[in-house]
Formats: sequence, C-alpha cells, structure tokens
Amino acid sequence: MKEDYRKAVRLADAAVRAEADERHDAARDLIVRISNECGAEGLYLALLRWCDIFADHVYDGPWTGRVNMQMLQVDSVTEGAHEAPSEAVWGGRLVAARAAHDGPAYDALIDEMPEVNGPYIAAVMKSTALTLTMTPRGYGRRQP
Repeated sequence: MKEDYRKAVRLADAAVRAEADERHDAARDLIVRISNECGAEGLYLALLRWCDIFADHVYDGPWTGRVNMQMLQVDSVTEGAHEAPSEAVWGGRLVAARAAHDGPAYDALIDEMPEVNGPYIAAVMKSTALTLTMTPRGYGRRQP
C-alpha cells in the first residue's frame, strides 16, 4: 500500500512535469501507467497530488484563508468557467474544494466524475501544468 502510494505520487509528479515541458504524449502515457499499475486508488491519489501542487503554486505554500481562483480558457483567452469545457469546470471545482480543505465537496466531485473519466483526469493534470508554467507563484494570495 505505501509503495503503491509512493509510485502513484511519483508518476503523477512525472506526468505534470512532462505536460509542463510540453511532452504531451509522455504525460498521457504516465496517466495510463498510473491507471494500469496503481488502479483507481492511484488515479485518486494522482488527482489529490495535482490539486495540492496547483494550490501550493497559487498560494505559495499552505493556505487556510479564502480560496481565490480564477479560471482561464487558455485556447481562447476567455475568462470565466461558464465558457470552459465541462471537464475543465469540474477540474477547477475539484482544485478549489481541495484548496479550501472541503473534503465533502471534494469527494462529491469525485463521485460526479463520469465513468469515462480520462478527459476529467487529464484536465486536472493539464491545468496544474499550465498554472506552473503560465502564472507567477503566489498569485492567489493577492486578494481582490
């Protein structure tokens, strides 16, 4: 169990690094490895890891205050969750729930994930990679 946890986290870290480096095929292959080698629990751990990496970057470390996140549809540079694909909206809500330490909301979002969940899992990983490469560390600490 402990080794499976470490393996899932190690593969999740490698996947987000690959995506941040624009090695998209490698990132996708690493997600497939997490699924094949660590199962559903590994994918759950990967989602937790990516949410934590995202929030750590946004808040420059642990955060206990008000969650301040804004979604950006990168391909069209249009702000607002209402214009993003459903998996991106879901991913943003998942990250926000985790950052707010709202376990019930996080678990409810996991339960909402469709059975064909690849795009949803990839959306969290991709948004984390984009956040790491396109935003300044700590931008969420700036209150509106």
